[in-house]
Amino acid sequence: MSSDVLQVLAEKENYIRFNSFIKPHIVSKEEAATIKAMAKWYESHGDIEWSKFSEWFKVTQGSAMKEEKLEIFSTIFENMEHYDDEPDKDIIEKFIAQDYCTQIGEIALRGAEGEWVEASELEALINEWHGKTDSATSLSKFIVTDSLTSIIDSVNTGGLNWRGNDLNTSVGTLRKGKLVCFAARPNVGKTTFLATQATYFAKQLEEGQCILWFNNEEEGSEVKYRVVQAALGATNKEIEEKREKAIEAYENAIGDKIIIVNKADATTKDIEEYIRMYPPSVIIFDQLWKVHGFEGSSGNETSRLHQMFMWAREMAKKHAPVITVHQVTTIGEGQAWLTPELLYLSGTAIQGEVDTLLMMGRTYGQGKEKERYLSVVKNKGAYGPDIDSSLSEGQFVWEIDAERAKFIERGRR
Repeated sequence: MSSDVLQVLAEKENYIRFNSFIKPHIVSKEEAATIKAMAKWYESHGDIEWSKFSEWFKVTQGSAMKEEKLEIFSTIFENMEHYDDEPDKDIIEKFIAQDYCTQIGEIALRGAEGEWVEASELEALINEWHGKTDSATSLSKFIVTDSLTSIIDSVNTGGLNWRGNDLNTSVGTLRKGKLVCFAARPNVGKTTFLATQATYFAKQLEEGQCILWFNNEEEGSEVKYRVVQAALGATNKEIEEKREKAIEAYENAIGDKIIIVNKADATTKDIEEYIRMYPPSVIIFDQLWKVHGFEGSSGNETSRLHQMFMWAREMAKKHAPVITVHQVTTIGEGQAWLTPELLYLSGTAIQGEVDTLLMMGRTYGQGKEKERYLSVVKNKGAYGPDIDSSLSEGQFVWEIDAERAKFIERGRR
């Protein structure tokens, strides 16, 4: 293992990338000193050739060493000259794991000896462990190497169309990497919005693709029924009168492309496991802020909310676009055109993380009961064939047909 890690770090790029993960207490003193010396070598040299490094080390580091100590280093460097194995691909993960297991073990030992230990200490270390492993082994994935041709093609084609011309022209197609938040007061139509969009996305998916919908708001069976209504554009009475035909029509249109996970106490780890089991083309949260995660390391609920949205952004980049709904404070009750300071618990957490922020208001004026007022509050990276730049922060009037779980566009403000 020691030869493996030295060989990995002998490339300057790898040293810069991985050095911080190799802690002195998990390697020998000589290896730790070699790794420390590498930093000075890289100040004026490129990748290491071990014969040259050995000579350089004797001159710059060895003058104050006893002969027997310097001989140990010479043997290490000579062995590295003849090293021709492929380094263990898991070497960095092993060192990170060893470091964190040592830290966790120290905390556990304190607890075993009677010292008061908070479970949040262990939880924070485990979360940090996962994050460091990901960053250590996946940094190269974040380098943009796509050709300009492919980049231009990707932003002008592909993605999923929204149900409704207003969204396609203002925020563009829904594509991997996008984090979208739809915010409104209760009883405005948040679940209806999700249902009408999810069913439209589902009809654009290929066989074997799916939408993962994490529900922690309403009863799961009621949400599923809203999805059926949205897919068919039918009222409860219409579905009941032709039940068998309705079921057949839904199976033909949607099938198993929308998977609803009804787990009120779902954690971020639960969700990541579902994503592994059912790789999604779209991820939906109703609602993200109710997902459990980061309680031990966030300090307060606003900070935790920020971390949740940062996590959701990573899910969007790694796996599929994410859509979540969010609450609006009581100040937004009865207001038509909502603004981001009305987001519940947010501060600037949500608008800072999301690519697209949609907010929907309503009034209670006579004859306005069904009218809904959609504001495109934030709109970053809008691409697609139907984009109209004049609508990038558009405001639109919609009408809700709650019985059929759909919205009808009524034009711009």
